[in-house]
Amino acid sequence: LIQSADVAGPYLLSFAILWFAAGLVRPRINSIVPPLILVALLLAYAQWQMPRVQTAIETAPSLRVGVVQGNLSLFAKRDPNDLDRNLKTYRRLSESLQPPPDLLIWPETVVTWGLPQDRPLEAARDPYPEAPTAMLFGALSYRQTPKGLDFYNSLFLRTAEGRLKGRYDKMV
Repeated sequence: LIQSADVAGPYLLSFAILWFAAGLVRPRINSIVPPLILVALLLAYAQWQMPRVQTAIETAPSLRVGVVQGNLSLFAKRDPNDLDRNLKTYRRLSESLQPPPDLLIWPETVVTWGLPQDRPLEAARDPYPEAPTAMLFGALSYRQTPKGLDFYNSLFLRTAEGRLKGRYDKMV
């Protein structure tokens, strides 16, 4: 049934499930047949789509992803004296991935010293300057405003060349 999401997003499937459930609560022919027809149409659509989806999966380019988790304690993550040791742990774990992945992913709490949102990544602030590949990493970031600094819990996409290519700021 999830294949119907490409037609109308999650709303169509949610509607079909609720309508079918409501028809089951009031088990009369005129209240169960219409949602049953909709579910049957969605199932037929899924059967029609599955070969296309399978072909897309089989022909999609592959991407080797390396996910690194340092298993650091909360205190080690927050202690400024442990920052260098923590980065060495993440770099060592990243270097142990052989062959190097196409994308390296570090968790959100690795870079706690703050990265400015309005400037390119400086070598001195780069968490892994010798990274052999692109990487996603979490960092505290900040932006200068008329009222002072605004801080964000951000996710950065860093290219293999060391440039920041994208950023997402956590909303909640």
